[in-house]
Amino acid sequence: MKSPLRLSPISLAGWLCLCIYCLIHPCSTIQAVSPAASENTQSLATKTPASKRDNVTIPGPLRSFLRMAGISQKVSKDDVLALLARNVYLRGYQQSSPTEFLILIDRYVNQARELQVLAGASSTIRVAGCDDAGTLVHILGYRLREGCGQKNFTLETANPERAFLTIDSGFPLVELEEALQKGTPFTYQYRASRVPALFHEGDWIGLSQNARASSGNLLDVLLSDPSVARLYWALAKTDDETSLALRDSPGLRKLLPFGSILDFYGSQICIRSGRVVVPGGESVGADWKELVGASPEKSGEFVTNLLAKDNGWLAAYFDTLSRVSRTQQIHLTEAPRLKQLYDVFRKAANGTNAVSGVFPKAPDLLVLFTRIQWEPNGDPHVPGNLEVWKEILLQKSDSKTVRSWVKRARSWDRPEQLLETMTALSSIDSDNGPLQIYLTLSELDRGRQPANRLSAETVRQLADRFSKLNNWYLVFAEFPALNDAGIASFMKSTDVIEKISNQTLRGNALGAFQATVGLWQILARQGQIPESELNTSWQKVVEPFTTISSSTQLFDSTQKSLQELLLTVGAKADSSQGELVELLAGPRQATPDGLRERHRIDRENQFGFRRPAAGFS
Repeated sequence: MKSPLRLSPISLAGWLCLCIYCLIHPCSTIQAVSPAASENTQSLATKTPASKRDNVTIPGPLRSFLRMAGISQKVSKDDVLALLARNVYLRGYQQSSPTEFLILIDRYVNQARELQVLAGASSTIRVAGCDDAGTLVHILGYRLREGCGQKNFTLETANPERAFLTIDSGFPLVELEEALQKGTPFTYQYRASRVPALFHEGDWIGLSQNARASSGNLLDVLLSDPSVARLYWALAKTDDETSLALRDSPGLRKLLPFGSILDFYGSQICIRSGRVVVPGGESVGADWKELVGASPEKSGEFVTNLLAKDNGWLAAYFDTLSRVSRTQQIHLTEAPRLKQLYDVFRKAANGTNAVSGVFPKAPDLLVLFTRIQWEPNGDPHVPGNLEVWKEILLQKSDSKTVRSWVKRARSWDRPEQLLETMTALSSIDSDNGPLQIYLTLSELDRGRQPANRLSAETVRQLADRFSKLNNWYLVFAEFPALNDAGIASFMKSTDVIEKISNQTLRGNALGAFQATVGLWQILARQGQIPESELNTSWQKVVEPFTTISSSTQLFDSTQKSLQELLLTVGAKADSSQGELVELLAGPRQATPDGLRERHRIDRENQFGFRRPAAGFS
């Protein structure tokens, strides 16, 4: 390929925005599955009872601690320890060794405790003068030079590590130095901060094998034990009723080895009245029991088995199903689909670990399960037909996993088999694989009437050119009126442009093509192209680019394409640039604001305040 015919890169991750509600509101989707469960959602939804929580002491002002811990000053006190735990496990270690981030915050806590002792019961640091400043200055990492009490006196760095912490934490060193220069007293409120903890401190302190953690408070535990920090963060992301239930059964100690899995895939676990609310509802509880090896009614055993099974892949599968809509859950958990889809998903993972790395695995599974479409008979939708998908898989068999599924595709006779294959392929990290093709072409079919869906031949053409043209396909999803003929015209034009051997001519042709297609999109979005003429006008815009072999032909083709577009919207074929800009401003408005804008454009046209014409390079 000489020059890729691509627009700015657009990732399929954008489709995940459709799942934002589930990501922001854990349990909101699966609670709707069970009416009985939803009755109890408010029991602990706002806050955990005070009897279930302890307050943890953080030495010094909270503002300074948040600066050193890399936490926003705007967070509520309830979130401080959870965000600290997250930062510790995520940024505190590299290859099991403490990072500079963790070393600095640990040093700061020790310094703050020394200052807390100096502040005493009144929580106020008091320095009457130079003779009284020695201890404070030493803690801050400085020393007194000769001339204390004189105008030109300055503090001198004695311990660079402590001095850095003093400056970085926001201690008022300048005010201290000015007071020592003038010989006036220095006072500074240095109160300890109290922040709520998840459960009781003792629940966490007893988990760690670290000697320092066992003799300190929860703050020391989180700073010294990344496994406890990760479990703390994972449970902080669950709703309160669920986290309390998990603390009681199976208990924090049994959950500790699965902290990473609970972090990645545990936020959607919901326990209501001692029962795990499973995707699909109570009607599929027996299927989940068979998959997990424990009944949802025994929440502690169910969660332990869920996290422990298949290196975290069952937890990932459960998490994905928990995030999709109620309608999708009903389809996806229908017997025997629930177990069959997990079976292929697990086999495709092939013994790998679901928590290796810093991001959850198989994000495309969530996209697939969110966007899959269903036929009236309950079968998953197949763009084109099964035969063309067999061909697509044969052509895309460039990975070991894909090749293993190609063998199965040869004997396909049911749409269910395509869904199983796409579920298996969701474990492959790819931008242009069969799953991405399937998701894109399914999206193109979403807004189309059954009689106007993509034909098998169109599906084949779109799949063949997917790696080069997939970002252009968004226009076909936006305008379902563009049928097979319109798509074929587009393919023909792009093929011609790609085959132009002259690099400069090819670049100019691609720019002109993109520009005219962009103009068509703007006018179509604004309703200036009638719905009944969308497909016809589209073909008239793109077809002139099928005959380009010289700069002269390119000019003529671009002019013809633009003229056809202008005629479609009721303008003159030889409209001026100002008239074209006026068209792009949208249809004439009857509102006062619209009339003012129209008057402004008319005056610009009258006095020649127009944008310079765009030309070819």
